[in-house]
Amino acid sequence: MCKVSLRCLWIVLWLLFATSNVLASDIWWSDANASNHLWSTPDNWWQLTVPVISDDAYVNRATYHCEIDSSVTALCNMLEVGYDHTSCFLDMNVGLRSGSITKSI
Repeated sequence: MCKVSLRCLWIVLWLLFATSNVLASDIWWSDANASNHLWSTPDNWWQLTVPVISDDAYVNRATYHCEIDSSVTALCNMLEVGYDHTSCFLDMNVGLRSGSITKSI
């Protein structure tokens, strides 16, 4: 009985470890959807997928504009906004509260 339980535990731990790094991705903002600049639109990301909690998200090219509105929960492991000495925009509109992060160097 103990051998079976220990074996199951090792299998579960191995599966957790093996999939933890595979699921993380670098997701790059493309701002390709001309009709909106919403974080939640897959077409606005180069990988055609919206970042999830395990992904690193990058919004970092000149004149790129990303909007997070009150209808979406934006999740990512890490968010980098503007690293290449240019201006890019991350706007947040959350109902009664709104804000904007603009980085310029």
